[in-house]
Amino acid sequence: MSAVVVFDGESAIDNGRHVLNVTCDPPSNSTFGEGDTVVTCSATDFFGNVGFCTFTVSISDTTNPVVTCPADMVVEYDYGNTTAVVVFGGESVTDNSGETLSATCDPPSNSTFGDGETVVTCSATDGAGNVGSCNFTITVEDTTPPMVTCPAVLAVEYDYGNTSAVVEFSGESATDNSGETPSVTCDPPSNSTFWDGINVVTCSATDSSGNTGACNFTITVQDTIAAVLTCPPDMQVEYDYGNTTSVVSFSGASAMDNSGQTLPVTCDPPSNSTFGDGQNVVTCSATDGSGNVGMCNFTITVQDTESPVVSCPVDTTVEVDYGNTSAVVEFSGETVIDNSGATLTATCDPPTNSTFWIGENEVTCSATDAAGNVGTCNFTVTVQDTMDPVVTCPANMTVEYDYGKTSAVVVFGGELVTDNSGETLSVTCDPPSNSTFFDGENVVTCSATDSEGNTGSCNFTITVEDTTKPILSCPSNITITNNYVNSSAVVVFSGEFATDNAGHELNVTCDPPSNSTFTIGETTVTCSATDVAGNVGTCTFIVNVTDLIGPMVTCPANITVENDEGNLTAVVTFSAESATDNSGQELSVTCDPPSNSVFDFGGNMVTCFSTDLAGNVGTCSFAVTVQVFGKGNTRVTCTATDFAGNQDTCRFRVTVRDRTNPVVTCPPSQTVELESGNTTIVSFDGESATDNSGQEIIVNCEPAANSSFPLGETVVTCYGIDEFNNVGTCDFVVTVEDTTDPVLTCPANLTVEYDFGNTTAVVTFNTSASDNSGHSLDVTCNPPSGSTFESGTTEVTCNSTDASDNEGSCSFNVTVQDTTGPMVICPENVTVDYDYGNTSAVVVFDGESAIDNGRDVLNVTCDPPSNSTFDEGDTVVTCSATDFFGNVGFCTFTVSISDTTNRL
Repeated sequence: MSAVVVFDGESAIDNGRHVLNVTCDPPSNSTFGEGDTVVTCSATDFFGNVGFCTFTVSISDTTNPVVTCPADMVVEYDYGNTTAVVVFGGESVTDNSGETLSATCDPPSNSTFGDGETVVTCSATDGAGNVGSCNFTITVEDTTPPMVTCPAVLAVEYDYGNTSAVVEFSGESATDNSGETPSVTCDPPSNSTFWDGINVVTCSATDSSGNTGACNFTITVQDTIAAVLTCPPDMQVEYDYGNTTSVVSFSGASAMDNSGQTLPVTCDPPSNSTFGDGQNVVTCSATDGSGNVGMCNFTITVQDTESPVVSCPVDTTVEVDYGNTSAVVEFSGETVIDNSGATLTATCDPPTNSTFWIGENEVTCSATDAAGNVGTCNFTVTVQDTMDPVVTCPANMTVEYDYGKTSAVVVFGGELVTDNSGETLSVTCDPPSNSTFFDGENVVTCSATDSEGNTGSCNFTITVEDTTKPILSCPSNITITNNYVNSSAVVVFSGEFATDNAGHELNVTCDPPSNSTFTIGETTVTCSATDVAGNVGTCTFIVNVTDLIGPMVTCPANITVENDEGNLTAVVTFSAESATDNSGQELSVTCDPPSNSVFDFGGNMVTCFSTDLAGNVGTCSFAVTVQVFGKGNTRVTCTATDFAGNQDTCRFRVTVRDRTNPVVTCPPSQTVELESGNTTIVSFDGESATDNSGQEIIVNCEPAANSSFPLGETVVTCYGIDEFNNVGTCDFVVTVEDTTDPVLTCPANLTVEYDFGNTTAVVTFNTSASDNSGHSLDVTCNPPSGSTFESGTTEVTCNSTDASDNEGSCSFNVTVQDTTGPMVICPENVTVDYDYGNTSAVVVFDGESAIDNGRDVLNVTCDPPSNSTFDEGDTVVTCSATDFFGNVGFCTFTVSISDTTNRL
């Protein structure tokens, strides 16, 4: 602790005359630490004599610390107590010294607080002994009603001769969070008279704080005993004539009720009803005044002993199936009439779709009714063959003349025959194979006859014709050189001839004909001949007229030019190059370098050439000379001489300077992704420069390649300097962008238990986000950490956005569940005496109860249950309760059976 102290008033006088400057240590406006500090002030006169004085500066702390308390609290009793252990926090201390102080509270956090209000005082003392304090109130109260447990629902019979019952019940109990056991009152009470139907009993209990809890159960008084019925014995009867039913009369059904009354009986179907074929169950019933129904059954069997009448189809005649001596025959029309009126189906032997052999086949049809009575009839199926064989001819044929004839001897085969009988038949053709067939179409008929005398036939055509082309022979290929002044040549050829299969002599025609003019290159000559049948034969050969003389190319005269201004070169335009060829064709001329090219300083040779259609090349050359003055000063001397030989001269100076900047070419602009740390190292190349001097120019860029570039656009300037300090520049842009989403880290899926007394849970969790920019990012989750989560599974989605609006996300599940068993409270251990005359006792106990998560009151089941017979000795009774999620809680107590009664 310290303070800045300002003081004044120090002074000095020397020999009563001179006022001197005074210096103090520490000086005014210095920082002084806690406690006493001696300040020494001094002054020095003109002769070096020093005078001084001292005073004390004292620094102390008299300000109390400022203590802040938590807000006042109201809490519920701890279960089973009239007090509560209370945990609190949030008390804080600030002090003018800046030191960190802790507060002490009385009573402290996690103490037991009694019923009502308790004042908690929190205090803190600083290093100077100054004490600060604050107060807040903790109120402990009971607002929870007792938990009342009712007996199970009861259902009892009427008391004999009444529509009510006196009912005794027990097992109602109450527990309270204070630990006290309140008494339970039920309305109506046990041993009251309860009337027919459902009676609601309400049990309630009130604790010492005036909180009242209640529960309900029902007592149902009812009559559930049905009357006892007696039915007639089972009966068997025949169909009524022409029907499958019978009208039957019966009697003798009676009913007796536990009330002693004789009740009317109703049977279904009733006596004198129509009963169908077979067994018919008759149910007789009687209903007492409470709606209890008593029943009995007996059987009436209706039967049939008369055979059905079966009608057959008429006799049938069918054709044999193809390839067989039998036929699969389908028939229908068989019918059945039965005295029962039932629809019956006839069965035939052989059945429809059976195989029947050639000749007569007898079929027997029969039907059996539901009573097993059988009726029959017969009919005949006759199978016969009246079908012709199927003859298949060869395909139509076309053949050439036999050599030197207008006819041909033709051999054929492949004629086939099949018969529905399946027998193997032979085929006869007219004219037969190997006959002579004349020019044109000739019809051949083939036939076959089966063993039943059925004949089948077919036809096909043999056409005799001439389709063979004459065979031509051409001269060999011809190659000839053209005349110098022409682009063609006259060619004479011979030796083409033709032969024909008919033996005729034929004329041959060629296109182009002999003695024609042929142009330079290859020409195909086609020769042809046609016979009397119009068949044309051809052959070809090639006439190749070659050109071996190249074009004559004429070049311009040699050219001398000055260099272009600012360059050591010159762009030169020339023309007048031309070419002529013996073919007479107009040819183009190509020069290398071409006109309008850039020619270097000094002599440059230009070659011009031209190619004719035959690929012959002609060339010529000429010179292009570029004159130039070198950089710096050049003296030029000019001389003139007249006809008399008199000569005079003059001189001048030519100064060549370079004021042209180099031409600098930049790489293209580029876009790159941001690397970690909010910058990216960017490499680039391709910057270059050219100069009119022809010298190599070094290019530098700012920022240089492989520099760190910040997020956004950065202009890079590249420059080159020639030897005359002419500077050329260019610019391009490097854009660093951030398109990478932040990476979020979510927790693994969470599974948490219900908060006590709730079906929800407050869940906290941690998430984080990292970004390529290196910046710290906030993460937003929905629902956020610290939220109340409902029972079941809830998906939590977390998002984070960086400065470039890139968004990353992750998700996880929070499952809130109940796996905690209920808290089951058992009665105290029970000790009872034998029941009279037994070594066991029927024991009634109550008071068992269960609460789940401090909230739901559950039904409790004990094994053995209350009102069971317990044998001699100790029996452990286990009581259990199951909550909505199937979690089971249990407790045990002991029932001890012993004999403590003295016998006389």
